[in-house]
Amino acid sequence: FMSMKRLFKNNLLKHKIAYRFTLYVLLISCFTILLTASLQWYSSYKEDFQQVDALVLHIRDNYLSVISLRGHDDALLKTLLEGMVRSEKVQYVAVHRENKPTIFSGQHHDNKYISRNFPFQYLGEIPNKLHPGTLYIEVNINQVYDRLVDKIIISLVINAARIAILTIFILLLFHTMVARHLNKIANYAENIDFEHLDSKLSLDRPHRAEEHADELEHVIKALDRMRVNLQRSYKSLSETEQNTQ
Repeated sequence: FMSMKRLFKNNLLKHKIAYRFTLYVLLISCFTILLTASLQWYSSYKEDFQQVDALVLHIRDNYLSVISLRGHDDALLKTLLEGMVRSEKVQYVAVHRENKPTIFSGQHHDNKYISRNFPFQYLGEIPNKLHPGTLYIEVNINQVYDRLVDKIIISLVINAARIAILTIFILLLFHTMVARHLNKIANYAENIDFEHLDSKLSLDRPHRAEEHADELEHVIKALDRMRVNLQRSYKSLSETEQNTQ
């Protein structure tokens, strides 16, 4: 927590490098998370629709054979259709028959739904004579979209929290590894003069061997060489002035 306080107290977000670096990380993280989450949402959406299609096929397999055999019996058809609406999550179902009234159960709604038509042939009052008919089914898919919206909201909240944690962690890491050292180097370079050429710059971190030196080590060594060269030049200039007096 102390590091976080120092981070915001020093207005690290206003430093251009830290700001750009964090912004790039955020953009890449958001793009990656949205891409992967979108694929997951689409996959979940397809799975829910496959379940709805499986439900419709289940209804067809369980009821169509009975309807084909007893398609002339209005009372039986009405009972079957009412059972579909009660137990099979169907909002509306109807049996259309040639030259006979339509038998239906349930109600049409303005909800989102999918519909399927299954043609069949049924036995009429005349023995061995088949008549054409159609079983029409409407299944409400509002729940599919409601589940998708819930998953999107939950996913966005969770990913937003992850991105926030990642951002704070990156800022702290950047401050610890780079920003504080750059600030010390800048202050050293601003305050160096001929009276302080004996003071050598050192960073608050373990010294690295030459073969493991990073960019900051190279900067420190370059500044140290500049300090030594200035010190030699100043001494040479001072000796020259003394010899001329």
